Amino acid sequence: KNVVVESINKAKFQEEIKKEKSVVIKFTAEWCSPCKQLAPVFKEVSEEVSAECYEIDVDEEPELSRQWNIMSIPTIIVIKQGKEKIRIYGAIPKKQLKERIISGLE
Repeated sequence: KNVVVESINKAKFQEEIKKEKSVVIKFTAEWCSPCKQLAPVFKEVSEEVSAECYEIDVDEEPELSRQWNIMSIPTIIVIKQGKEKIRIYGAIPKKQLKERIISGLE
């Protein structure tokens, strides 16, 4: 299947985390090299985990970045039923990324 990791705004984000399901959010930016390295890896993992996966551009959504205390990017947050379960920093290998996301979804 050809999954595109959808970039979302604050309104869509608030709507998604209210749902009784798990969401994986990657905070990113156009100018960020590690974010670009992580993009294809995140896309692959997003096809293999049982959660909706999205990305948020920190420059387009500075309020969300502050609200979630994003200090560096890329930062991935696994949110389950509206609560943060796990936070992953930096561009890490696919195997590690998938394992960390899955542990946050359990």
